Amino acid sequence: FYEDEYKSGLVDWKGSGEECYKFSKWLEKAYQYITIERPKLQKDLDAAYPPLTAKRLTEVNRKTYEQDYAEVHRIEKLIKQKDTKVLNNIVKYREYFWT
Repeated sequence: FYEDEYKSGLVDWKGSGEECYKFSKWLEKAYQYITIERPKLQKDLDAAYPPLTAKRLTEVNRKTYEQDYAEVHRIEKLIKQKDTKVLNNIVKYREYFWT
């Protein structure tokens, strides 16, 4: 929708009322998140996993696990929150996706 319709300029989002303008600003931010920020967060998440060692594979230590995976859990939580916000707003703004 963003690439095919929104960017084509068929609709004057600023001149179509305040709610349409709010949608357009949200859409730009959501597109930025989906195409740039989320892939970066996913790379950060992949890099946050501690390296596998023989000791880590054979011993379970709750305190070490929590420390080793703290950044993994932080990024997973952030992605979940941001994804949920975008998805909820897709539902909120669903009527604007048909121009």
